[in-house]
Amino acid sequence: MNLKFVNNLGTIVYTIFFGKEVGKDEIGNRYFIAKNNSLKKWVLYKNDKDPTIIPVNWQLWLTDNNKDFPISKETSKKYSWEKNRVINYTGTLQAYHPAKVFNKQETTNKQKKYKNWTPN
Repeated sequence: MNLKFVNNLGTIVYTIFFGKEVGKDEIGNRYFIAKNNSLKKWVLYKNDKDPTIIPVNWQLWLTDNNKDFPISKETSKKYSWEKNRVINYTGTLQAYHPAKVFNKQETTNKQKKYKNWTPN
């Protein structure tokens, strides 16, 4: 059995009984509201569970910053200043590290300069 399916099984069952699909984004993620409470919203990811891949207009809708469903082409228009979406690299070798972070060799060099004090 597919592990991703097993991990999402509870959400899928809940969605079947209590959810109403309201839209789908260009990636294939599907968005739902509760049948009896339109304030409860959730997303079923097409592939991996990575919240950073949710398009901005759908993220605004999920967090109640935009009450309209972002299904029109106008709301999904990309502005010139927007960057392309990238996956979350946290915990990988590709993760961002600021330039001021010391690497391991620099710290070992500093440790070698230090001498413990010993009484005579």
